[in-house]
Amino acid sequence: MNRKDFLSKSAAMSVALAGLPLAKLKKHQKTFDHYYVYSKYNYPDKNITLGKFEIDLYHSALSGFDQAPESDKIIVLTCKYYQSKDNNANSLELAFKYNFTIKSVEQDKNDSAVWIVETKNAKRIDGDIEWPKELPKNPTFKIIRNSSVRILNKDENTLARLNYLSPSSSDSYCFITTACVHERNMADDCDELTTLRFLRENYMRKNEKGKTLLQEYETLGPSVVSALNQFENRKEIYDYLFRKMIQPAVAMIKKGQYGEAVDWYSGFALQLRKNYC
Repeated sequence: MNRKDFLSKSAAMSVALAGLPLAKLKKHQKTFDHYYVYSKYNYPDKNITLGKFEIDLYHSALSGFDQAPESDKIIVLTCKYYQSKDNNANSLELAFKYNFTIKSVEQDKNDSAVWIVETKNAKRIDGDIEWPKELPKNPTFKIIRNSSVRILNKDENTLARLNYLSPSSSDSYCFITTACVHERNMADDCDELTTLRFLRENYMRKNEKGKTLLQEYETLGPSVVSALNQFENRKEIYDYLFRKMIQPAVAMIKKGQYGEAVDWYSGFALQLRKNYC
């Protein structure tokens, strides 16, 4: 699709694109590598269910621990709990957020792909829920780079296994949407992602234009999200995209307007690359 021709046909698109927030760059440009998992871990002491674990770390601190700057030798663990009794992902609230200093890193003797990471200096950053009794104050993590992180309890068993959020995911067409819904603490099977995946599998993969766009998105989607994650006001931008890009596209799909939905989403994606990358 010719971007200029598309924009000239859509006054609504022009207005929506004109409203994209200006980016505010962070002073520190390096971004974390992110791992997450949705779960239903019962927390008896507080009568709540922990619903989402997230871990942020720098991969450079694993393979190059001795040479890595001290500022890179950290792990940030965030945990959220369900407010609603039906464990709705939209009801997730912060339980706690801790910062750990990496004490040591070594490869597992039985599997060289696994990094065993010991921590120290646990520090609560945010949240009111107490640290789980099943976990050591400074837990051990087993990390397979670009794949998973396992949090070990006091018995050295796995409390939670988190998955890597890859910038080269096979879900690249929905990559921007995935970032938007995760920013809002929505689940991977939320209506927005499910609907866009339906469009990808049942419409785009069955025509040449769609196949070409999907190939472009394999690099465009991850590069846009990588850029947005460096901005101080990324939450503002993701919120705007959710309301102005994703929700209108989803509404079009539900009306059977598949081509219009693709054009709407594509027009935004191209403008995002121009504005932010």
